[in-house]
Amino acid sequence: MVKYSLIVEYLKKGNNYSQIATLCGCSRTTVWRVVQRLDSIKIETIDLKHISEGELRSLLFPERVKKGEKYLIPDFK
Repeated sequence: MVKYSLIVEYLKKGNNYSQIATLCGCSRTTVWRVVQRLDSIKIETIDLKHISEGELRSLLFPERVKKGEKYLIPDFK
């Protein structure tokens, strides 16, 4: 599982995407997507200091299904 808080921390330190991907054990595309999401929601990295990992994950990627939720039952009506 990707630690988005580590990606944000390494971004603040000035590391490039390849270095962050190596340090976090994820792909450069994942790092790029996190940066794109941060830009799209217009939030500064300093504001993310007091947010937990779960809150940060749901803030960056709200369309992903949460762990406790499985499939939604389709409404055919």
